[in-house]
Amino acid sequence: MKEGVLSPSHQAVVRVFAAFSTATFLLACAAGGVPYTSDPERKLGWARELYVNRHRPIPAERLIKEAIEIYQERNDQLGLAKAYSMYGRFLQSPDYHTDTFFNKREDYPYWKDRATEYFQKSLIIFLNQHQYHDASNAVLNLGILKMKSDRVEACSFFDQSLKLHQEGIEKNPDQRFHLPSDVSSFVEGIGQLKKQAQCGETRER
Repeated sequence: MKEGVLSPSHQAVVRVFAAFSTATFLLACAAGGVPYTSDPERKLGWARELYVNRHRPIPAERLIKEAIEIYQERNDQLGLAKAYSMYGRFLQSPDYHTDTFFNKREDYPYWKDRATEYFQKSLIIFLNQHQYHDASNAVLNLGILKMKSDRVEACSFFDQSLKLHQEGIEKNPDQRFHLPSDVSSFVEGIGQLKKQAQCGETRER
């Protein structure tokens, strides 16, 4: 495992002018196990499936970048924030770090800086849109990125994340949020991360 990796761009721009070429492109996508869609939300859904469950990070990155481009063209700020956040999580994923295609890219050594940038950009939009649970998740990921390099800052991010989560419950009680299967509540999840980061503990000299 490479130093700094948390746990276990190639972008294709296709211009099709003829109907035959379009059909060929669609068949190629289907044959590769990646159904064609022009819907950016579906692109993100497929991207997550590809890099989380199917271990195919290369087409996953392509789909995320395509979704970002579409949201930018539409000026869909909330969609853009979700795409930014997913790209940040993608850069943290085990498959991104174990794929030699990404390891050999010039930008690979700066993956933490890039992930931080995408989470920060998503956070600004989520806060402007009053999406507190999504903002909380962005801050949580910023904390995870800092766990090995700056424990104090990581712990501060985790506290901020919990505060935003609680604000979301107060202001949007009907809004749903997802939790990992191994935690029963957001508070418990934050507690586990703070324990891993040794928040509140003094380092031995």
